[in-house]
Amino acid sequence: CVPMTSEPFHPHGAFRICWDLSAMVLIFGDTVLLPLALAWDVSMGVDNLFSSVLLCSFWLSLTFWTLDLLINLNTAVYRKGALVVSRSRILLSYAKGWLLFDCLLLSFDVVYVSSQSAVSGEFRLLRVTRILR
Repeated sequence: CVPMTSEPFHPHGAFRICWDLSAMVLIFGDTVLLPLALAWDVSMGVDNLFSSVLLCSFWLSLTFWTLDLLINLNTAVYRKGALVVSRSRILLSYAKGWLLFDCLLLSFDVVYVSSQSAVSGEFRLLRVTRILR
């Protein structure tokens, strides 16, 4: 349940902890599914159960990481031991840290969708780089 407040999310709050745990589950799923799909050259689609799982996983992941970018922009951060709740300072902190990385990974998924899945399988493997995060 998303709290209805104008304040940014607390970085150690219940919502944020649940969100981060969900991110770890998605990353784990990608680290299992994508290498299997590449090893057996399975494409996303509705042809069989595994390709359907890949398709659902892809769209779930794309939606989640898009929302994650917005949630990161609305999560307070600690700077020099003090909790920063100013949205402009949160944006600045995110921009100095993971914003470029997150936007780059998200753009790979958007390019994949817009290219009608004509890109190589190795390009799909770039999604696993989220584990670096």
